[in-house]
Amino acid sequence: MAVRNGKRLGTTASQSKIIATPISIRQKIAQRLVEAQHTAAILTTFNEADNIDLVVAAARRTLAKAAPDGFRILVVDDSSPDGTGAMADRLAAEHPDEVEVLHRTERNGLGPAYLAGFARALAGDAGYVFEMDADLSHDPADL
Repeated sequence: MAVRNGKRLGTTASQSKIIATPISIRQKIAQRLVEAQHTAAILTTFNEADNIDLVVAAARRTLAKAAPDGFRILVVDDSSPDGTGAMADRLAAEHPDEVEVLHRTERNGLGPAYLAGFARALAGDAGYVFEMDADLSHDPADL
C-alpha cells in the first residue's frame, strides 16, 4: 500500500503486479532448487577435437566431488567439421549417466549455443547450471 502525506492510498493493479512478480519468481526458483535432480555443466564446442577428451575428463573429476548428488555434462556442438561432435558422442556412450550431446546444425554463435544448452539443462531439471568453453580457456577445476 502506498503512503502519501501520511495518508494510506490504495494499491493500483500495476503496483500489485510489480510487487507480486518478484515474490512469485523467488518462490519458483526456491521450489526448483528443492526439486532439482542434478548439476549441469554446459560445454560449448566448435572444432575442439584436440581438447574435448581432456576437458570432459577434467569436468567429470571435478563434478564428481563438487556435485555428489549427480551431474550432467552437456556438450553443445555446432557441427564441428573436425569431428568434435562424433568424439562427444563417443564420450556420451562411455558415460551415459554423465555426458550428453546436443548437436546444432546451424552455427549461430556462442550466445545461442549457451541458450540452447541452458534450455536443455533446465528442461532436464538441473538445479544448478554452469557454463564454460571447451577450448580450455576456463579451468574445469573451477567448476
